[in-house]
Amino acid sequence: MNDSTLWYGYLEAGDRSSAVAIDKKLATGDPTTVYMFNLKRGEIIEYKRAIVEPKLRELGGNEQETLGELKSGYRKARSDFQPRGERTSNIPERGRAATAKPVQPVPELEPDDDYADEPLLDDDADDAELAAYGAGLASFDKEAAQGVSGVHAVVPVHSGMAVSADTIDAAWKDRDALHAVCKDHGYPRLSTESLEKDFLNHLDSAGVMARNIGNVKTAIEQAEKKLDVTYVLPYLSHATMEPMNCTVDVRPNGCNIWAPTQNQSGVLALAAKLTGLKPGQIHVHTTFLGGGFGRRFETDFVEEALLLSLSTGKPVKLVWKREEDMQNDFYRPANVSGIQGAIDDKGRATAWSHKIVCPSIFSRVFPGRMKNGIDPAAVEGLQNMEYEIPNLSVEYVRMDAPVPVGFWRSVGSSHNAFTVESFVDELAHAAGKDPLDFRLGLLKKHSRAKRVLEVAAEKSGWGKPLSKGQARGIAYHLSFESYVAEVAEVSVDTKSGAITVHKVTCAVDCGSVVNPAIIEAQMMGGLTMGLSAALKEKIELADGGVKSANFNNYELLRMSEAPEVDVHIVKSGAKLGGIGEPGVPPVAPAVANAVFAATGARVRRLPMKPETVLAAMKQA
Repeated sequence: MNDSTLWYGYLEAGDRSSAVAIDKKLATGDPTTVYMFNLKRGEIIEYKRAIVEPKLRELGGNEQETLGELKSGYRKARSDFQPRGERTSNIPERGRAATAKPVQPVPELEPDDDYADEPLLDDDADDAELAAYGAGLASFDKEAAQGVSGVHAVVPVHSGMAVSADTIDAAWKDRDALHAVCKDHGYPRLSTESLEKDFLNHLDSAGVMARNIGNVKTAIEQAEKKLDVTYVLPYLSHATMEPMNCTVDVRPNGCNIWAPTQNQSGVLALAAKLTGLKPGQIHVHTTFLGGGFGRRFETDFVEEALLLSLSTGKPVKLVWKREEDMQNDFYRPANVSGIQGAIDDKGRATAWSHKIVCPSIFSRVFPGRMKNGIDPAAVEGLQNMEYEIPNLSVEYVRMDAPVPVGFWRSVGSSHNAFTVESFVDELAHAAGKDPLDFRLGLLKKHSRAKRVLEVAAEKSGWGKPLSKGQARGIAYHLSFESYVAEVAEVSVDTKSGAITVHKVTCAVDCGSVVNPAIIEAQMMGGLTMGLSAALKEKIELADGGVKSANFNNYELLRMSEAPEVDVHIVKSGAKLGGIGEPGVPPVAPAVANAVFAATGARVRRLPMKPETVLAAMKQA
């Protein structure tokens, strides 16, 4: 048995694609269990013998010989795996062409094949793109729809009606000709304002304790200084540049799916359920993604394409319009946090009480991971907060609304880092201490966190003078086992409230370094996305549905607004951490803290649009 057989065979034997080697039975281990080594996490993963015995037999030899060979192969692979830390890039040199291409391109549809578009349920002619949650289809103009040249079918789907036609242009024209009207608005008074009021009211509700250290109540009562503040964060769209789309060809003996998906297993299971085919008859071809960010973990758009191909008996290419994409998202949850803190007479943080009101993502997608009613995403970055505060509590209040929520780049850390790092800054100010020094004093047992803060501060020139009107803010966050600290240099137009971010200095410790170029690129992309959300992004709701529809009313950061970014990799030799998401969380609080340093105004709600900054300055 050679090494390639070992790797291939045991990747197939396990049910976790990240398990890349199998270790021998531990001497004291369960005889019904074998152990696979997850090279990325540096952990032993257990599997019941029934899962891997068929593969053992397939490889040949008796059990002891086979396990011995596996042990030898594991040791060789582990010794061979040494992260090189060399800079490589898939960007071609000038004059050379890039050769990267998808494993299998999406086929070109022939004239007999169909394009499809999925329309929303309209409530009236005033706003044809406004979808109301809980509404049902009352009527649509079937004759007008069938009168459009090139249209083959109008098919009901879970979110309305879908049009199947020869061309995407015909499908979109037919969509408009449907004049779909909805009935029974489930939540006619649902709006941005009504939801925010509900979130804030839930701060008075009792929640579930996710973390409880010491006696917070007593510590706050006895404190020299007390803080009591509230942070408000909005729903966010994924706003991928490529709207949701999928190409499906369902045949009696097989099914091919071409999709920009982050969830191949979910797509496969869905296709097997809807078509009745065996998994071996279904082929999922993953295309390049024009942005994923967690949105393409969902399979709703794949389901529509499957239903259309099943109903028409033809290959179908489903394409959503930008408005459909924006208004049928699984949004980053809106949430509010009420935080109380305490400072003693020596300027030390003695207590922190954190209550977060937030919808649940895991109750829908991974209900088995809900423990004691706590959504792991909602308390991510709170439950594992590393600041060494003797009296600390984290309380989760679940408030589910009609607005569907899902994973968004860096998940709960994307919002909890803002509240935590903003409040740490507020505590530092109340204690009369430098924000960096205050943080370092709370991280005496956490060397990796201290190190990224120190490097970011040093490289940014923390404490050194800036140009007139500019100021720095600092923040750090641990997510996906990687530590990231960021320092933002900003200026604020005190007349308009407009924020300009001039530079962001980033220090990242993601453990072992394989390719520095990828780390730098992901840090730049992540913090740019985080900055866009911090300064501009907010889903607006009205009349029971999503009002935001396109980039005219859901703004993104422009290229001209992107700051200079300086990334520094802190090598720790720790096990590999994530790198695609950890750059997002620290940038919003770093900017907010810089705004405070520049103006004396605390911005406690996102996004930090000019009117929000002016309101904060007025209250300061």
